[in-house]
Amino acid sequence: LQDHQNSPFPMLKKMNKLKNITSRKAGNSNSLQSVDTVIVGGVPHDTLRITGSYFNNGPIIVANDGVLIFHNADATIIGDMDVLDFGKMLADSSSIYFPQQYFYQRSLIAIQNSYVHLETCSLSYGGFSHNLLAADSATIELININNNDWTTAGTYGSPTLIVNATNLAGEYIMNGNAKATFTN
Repeated sequence: LQDHQNSPFPMLKKMNKLKNITSRKAGNSNSLQSVDTVIVGGVPHDTLRITGSYFNNGPIIVANDGVLIFHNADATIIGDMDVLDFGKMLADSSSIYFPQQYFYQRSLIAIQNSYVHLETCSLSYGGFSHNLLAADSATIELININNNDWTTAGTYGSPTLIVNATNLAGEYIMNGNAKATFTN
């Protein structure tokens, strides 16, 4: 596929490149640390439920018909959150932290026919702005969200975006036939 100005593919190519490299451990430039990628949906009807404290040193990918559930979780994710195909990411009553060392290092991405629903959650990106992308026919619902950091969002294709009750919405660049609702 060609990279078009109104397409998520340049960002996805960059993410793929970053996910396939190793990172340096803090304080030791000669030691390499590999990232751990969690894939939910590698087998049909795959579901991962996370409660309590959780740490992952890498991205999380929810694909096919996989379902990722955060319930009463305190999660730290050193990577992006990608929800693809018919994958679902559901979170309630949880705190999700995506540490960043620079602006836009981390992203929450929903593409194809995926579904993301976060309700009564706190999101933190280490004090830096982060990316949110909704593309194709994906749906993202953010209900009663405490955002600690600025969101820069983009839409492509015909996604649905619902934001209801947040302390900090951020900015949303609407492309294509996106449907968006912002309340409270």
